[in-house]
Amino acid sequence: MRVAVTEISWDGSIRRSALETAGLPDAERWEYLIEQVLAVPPRYQAAPGSPVYVIHAGARAVLVGEENLVGSLHALVSTILQAGSPALAAKQPPRSLSLVTLTAPSLGRCPMGI
Repeated sequence: MRVAVTEISWDGSIRRSALETAGLPDAERWEYLIEQVLAVPPRYQAAPGSPVYVIHAGARAVLVGEENLVGSLHALVSTILQAGSPALAAKQPPRSLSLVTLTAPSLGRCPMGI
């Protein structure tokens, strides 16, 4: 399974990397975690001055605030950003992409203030 992570920092800078889970020693565990995050994403909560992350696998993507990156999810995102390939992430995503949990309900506006 190919999974990509895009980090969008508070200043608008973007860092993106991807990897194939088949290359990981515990690929089944990572694939299970990715499937769980895509099926039931953590509640999106943006925090001023903190980055947000887009986790993309297959035709699905979720938006996660830094405060929601805990435990295995934090390890997954860190592993992808550090050990993944920016070149692999640069490949075009599928045309039918569905982004889950895009807005912050408590704010009633776009979480990036746009």
